[in-house]
Amino acid sequence: FLGWLTQKQMWTNDFLRQDFPVADCGELGGRRTDEELDQFILEVQEELVKLITDKNIKNTITEFLMETNPLSHAPSVQFPQYQTAENDITEDTVFRFPVGQKVIPIYDPDKKMGLVYSRGYKMELENIPRELLESAFGSKNKITGKDLTRKCQGMPWEKIKAFLMELLQTGVIEFDL
Repeated sequence: FLGWLTQKQMWTNDFLRQDFPVADCGELGGRRTDEELDQFILEVQEELVKLITDKNIKNTITEFLMETNPLSHAPSVQFPQYQTAENDITEDTVFRFPVGQKVIPIYDPDKKMGLVYSRGYKMELENIPRELLESAFGSKNKITGKDLTRKCQGMPWEKIKAFLMELLQTGVIEFDL
């Protein structure tokens, strides 16, 4: 987990991308003092403590587990069926979650987006209202467009349909045949 976390942080954390000032430290004949190296080591420790004590650590651990542990099977609906699926989906279409599929939805209020962890990857659903995400995943068995429209009053059907299509295309849900 720590290796994954620090590797992920390397893209966004300027401090963690720095090299240790070992080549410059005094004990190796460099221009820096040993105290400067010691100070840098303390700063590294502080950065690592910040990473693992972050208030969102549970979400981070969940992301790690879901990204690195494929927990289910591939979608049972094959690609050619998607070519007409968008035209065929109505508010009465019934969807289900694949048997054995592990899905964890999380709403990020800061970014106003839904995160859906499933089968070893993460979906980022931008501009998805919390109530749509919670309504879709609040049911453990089956969902329909009507269910979501009723629970998310005022949300246009086309937005709900696009959301369902994205879940369908990634195998998070499938047609209940």
